[in-house]
Amino acid sequence: MSRVRGYKQHALKVVPHRPLRVIGLTIISGMFFLLTVAGAYYYGHKNGLKIAGSAVTELNSIQTENTVLHEDITRLRQELMLTSQEVVLDQKTLSEVQQAVTNLRQQNSELEQEVIFFRSIMAPEDNAEGIVLGQLRIMQAARGAYHYNWRIFRRGDNSQVVRGRAVFTLHGRLDGEDHVIPFSKISQQHFGSDIALQFRYFQTIEGDANLPDNFVPSNLHVDVSISNPVKEKFEQDYPWVLP
Repeated sequence: MSRVRGYKQHALKVVPHRPLRVIGLTIISGMFFLLTVAGAYYYGHKNGLKIAGSAVTELNSIQTENTVLHEDITRLRQELMLTSQEVVLDQKTLSEVQQAVTNLRQQNSELEQEVIFFRSIMAPEDNAEGIVLGQLRIMQAARGAYHYNWRIFRRGDNSQVVRGRAVFTLHGRLDGEDHVIPFSKISQQHFGSDIALQFRYFQTIEGDANLPDNFVPSNLHVDVSISNPVKEKFEQDYPWVLP
């Protein structure tokens, strides 16, 4: 039997034509795609909102911490200012206390000198008698202004009043030359050429003196003339020295 030569013949199968199925599959595929896209969008949007919410929360937290830090800094600055003021006050208080202690020591020393002075008058150890020219004390009140304090007293018999006169002259240099100034020219309390003396135990001469500009004092010369109970003369030079 003869065979037909040529291409190989394939078996064919008859399939029913279903156009609705194709359309349905297409619709289902489209819906699946849309659902996928919608799900992805929803997930992304939700995740974005979550991240944005976390960022906002973190930003709020940072702002809160920043506010707290600013408040802490302000409080610390105030505390530092108060501490600095307290340190200044403590230093000022310490300085005032030290000055007060110094003043008390000086007053105590002056009181001790007063006690020694009165003992020397009432009961001298060497039983000495007669007129004694005491110490000169000078304190500077301002530039060119001074306060002076001088005493004269008598030891032994104090039954009679002592009378006499005292003359003060201040020696120094003015504009490079030796210069002598009567105390009546510079004293605000003693204007006469001499100072009257009248005492039974002692007499204190004190006051304020204003020195001329450019005058440099060196010593105060004191001349004392006693007229009662007996005539006597004394003189002494006191260095013009500040304590």
